[in-house]
Amino acid sequence: MAQLSPYEYEAIKTMALIYPQRDILLAQLALADCVSRDHTGVGLYTNIVLDPAAPRLNGGLWKIEDMPKAYAQHPELDAGAGLILWLKDGYMCCLESYTYGGEWPSDISLFKISV
Repeated sequence: MAQLSPYEYEAIKTMALIYPQRDILLAQLALADCVSRDHTGVGLYTNIVLDPAAPRLNGGLWKIEDMPKAYAQHPELDAGAGLILWLKDGYMCCLESYTYGGEWPSDISLFKISV
């Protein structure tokens, strides 16, 4: 396991700030680690594991429409990138990041994330 990167941490934190259950998401974020990263060429899947002490989100919001989302700008991406924080059984499990066109940039520190 590894720590979340600054990009991953900031992305999840930004999405949590407008999520109805933000306090629980932020508590989960504080207990989150990265199990694996899958670079697809046009995006990144960050698989997340939580400490067993992490609080569970209240049920009922498990459709894609209910998942926390964000947008990211990067100097190498004309159309930017999208982000979805996947939730499973009340816990964050995967941060999906994808470009709207072009290859995934090598310097992810240049992303500016917004919701």
